[in-house]
Amino acid sequence: MVQNDEPTKWRECIDPFSLPFKKVKILQVLGYPHCGNQVFYVKALYDGKEVFCYLKCQTQKDGNVRNEVNTILQLKGDNIPQILEFDEQNYAYSVTKQIDGKRLSVLLKNDGESSLDYMFEYGKQLALLHKTKCDFAPAPIRKFHDIPPKEIFEKCHLLWVEQYLVSRQPTQINECFVHGDFRYANLLWQNKKLTGILDFEMSGFGNREFDVAWALTLRPEQPFLRTDQEINLFLDGYNSVGYCDINLVEYYLVQCHAWFLTMYEQDDLTFVKQRLEKWTK
Repeated sequence: MVQNDEPTKWRECIDPFSLPFKKVKILQVLGYPHCGNQVFYVKALYDGKEVFCYLKCQTQKDGNVRNEVNTILQLKGDNIPQILEFDEQNYAYSVTKQIDGKRLSVLLKNDGESSLDYMFEYGKQLALLHKTKCDFAPAPIRKFHDIPPKEIFEKCHLLWVEQYLVSRQPTQINECFVHGDFRYANLLWQNKKLTGILDFEMSGFGNREFDVAWALTLRPEQPFLRTDQEINLFLDGYNSVGYCDINLVEYYLVQCHAWFLTMYEQDDLTFVKQRLEKWTK
């Protein structure tokens, strides 16, 4: 099945046909997903059959293809990508077979579905992933794990939010296997079931509550996860099979949202300021 939501070429990139594949032969580039690394949605020949797959080429420092490959090879499940080939020497690229499904943003925009039908399962699937027991390395550290620089708060007239974050920094971190980027752009759905979990570059042994908060963070122009009802359904789903400390989740929700403050348009900025005020009371 060909995906219909991948963008056309939007930046200069390497020639995917130039890579030294051993098992896969690229036949056609069909799309160019928006990612930090260069990713190509392609039709390819594999094991004598035409398949649709994603070619990921590491082109940024923190685009950790090695970590993603090592994680996927340890995971089990129908919603985990199947690796068809990867660069075993330098981990410069990997090729994974397409998983059928659509991103939640596409389903809500084009198919007229309700986000409320997905939130419980969304949270539940993250909790199930957090229960994974394997020999994982520590999750990569990202800037988002720290409090944003003071100038972000100054620009948005929110120095009191910085004071909240500094004065209440958690003294305890609950660790487990984390995805690292369990947001809607990396999840595929079909018939209200999570069929695909993508992009394990930031995965590893890390901060459980931060991983929950990162999944719940409202990105600029995102039309869902804007209400208490959606957030509570997500947390109900999570707590149906796992446990997270809601106080820590709220702290990290403040920290995560703060990183996006300068990216929001005025209406969303006003909305997020209201939520920050609620969470920091």
